[in-house]
Amino acid sequence: MSKSLRTKILKGKAKIAVVGLGVLQADETRRRNQLPDYPERLRAVGAAHQSVSDALRTSTLDWTLVCVPNIVDGAATGSVRSRADYAPEGTGAITTGDIAAFMLAELEAARHVRARGGLST
Repeated sequence: MSKSLRTKILKGKAKIAVVGLGVLQADETRRRNQLPDYPERLRAVGAAHQSVSDALRTSTLDWTLVCVPNIVDGAATGSVRSRADYAPEGTGAITTGDIAAFMLAELEAARHVRARGGLST
């Protein structure tokens, strides 16, 4: 971890959270969690994730919301795809290692500040 990243974290300047893909856009006017075919079993957790997204969006914090599909335990594969505000094409799954690697890279590079970043492999 670089000294600048450590400083950002210690000073509370780096805010990052991980939620599901439901908070991402399905199209220009609807989020994925607003679609009629959004899985019923995900609605409660999707609502909680949306609350996090809404709270961050209305805050004055600099934040990044990492939006992921099915999470599987595993090492980083190095083949992460990201897309701002929408789910990227991919397998519909991502490893814990890939999420961690993306988060560290995002904290260093700050490419998705005050934004949602959809991930997949």
